[in-house]
Amino acid sequence: MMKRLLFLNFFLILFFIGCVIPESNHVEPEYHLLTSVTLDDNMTFRIPEVSFHVREVNLPPYLDDNRLVQRKNRTSIDYLENHRWGEPLGEGISRVIGLNLSTNFDSMAYSYYPNRSRQDVIFEISISIIQLERVDSSNVVVNAMIEIFHKNNLQAQLKIKDIIPIADNEMSSGIMALSACISKVSNLIAEQIYKLPASQCLLVKSDNFESDEESLEVLLSKLSSELLDKSTTDFLDQDIVRISEDFGLTEYPLVSLRAKNTSLYEIIKLISRKSGFPVKFTRTGIVFYSVP
Repeated sequence: MMKRLLFLNFFLILFFIGCVIPESNHVEPEYHLLTSVTLDDNMTFRIPEVSFHVREVNLPPYLDDNRLVQRKNRTSIDYLENHRWGEPLGEGISRVIGLNLSTNFDSMAYSYYPNRSRQDVIFEISISIIQLERVDSSNVVVNAMIEIFHKNNLQAQLKIKDIIPIADNEMSSGIMALSACISKVSNLIAEQIYKLPASQCLLVKSDNFESDEESLEVLLSKLSSELLDKSTTDFLDQDIVRISEDFGLTEYPLVSLRAKNTSLYEIIKLISRKSGFPVKFTRTGIVFYSVP
């Protein structure tokens, strides 16, 4: 009987020891988000009627991870296990650039990946991130390539490489510095889009534009003069709105139209519909083409 009691007590001791859960060393990761940051050099390039879409951001494989990255040297990086992105980094970049540009342009007509682009969107923005990370205890770096499109026609190619200081050793300050990098990218995009002929056509409104059976050549000359007079940027080409050199016609179609308090962008689209000739907005001008 005594042996049975001893055995039972021994069994109970083992049972209760087995139920004791050892203290866990697991640390719950902290999750971070990029955010809109106002910089001292922020400028407002107001184009209230502009619409745009930020395409899917292209990331190098080492950044396509939810762990934050810190560069040790030119060839080595560290992944920070306890600090993660609260959303895919590419989607966070497109979201913040969309928000920044909306503020810059004073326009709500925008979308960003993974949302779909509007069918009639004026500009699409493609971004390839080459580098976006902390490089030492005091700085983060951004290195990116940017392409701007109007109706799939390339308008501009840009490159930015910049270093942003970190305010202090707090992780939140590092995230704010990375967000400031994205703000730098946004400012560069906004400035370039503002200078494009398509944007200037959106900004310039004609109080009363009339044409009564005037040739396409005469109409485009009038538009060029109005754009050059009212534009806020300097165009090198006096014939900013023009007919293609290989138009292929000796007689230009006659066009009649009436437009009041309408942007030159809408007037140009209207002339294209009425004349039956397609128009292409380029980085150097607005060109009408003959139908092949």
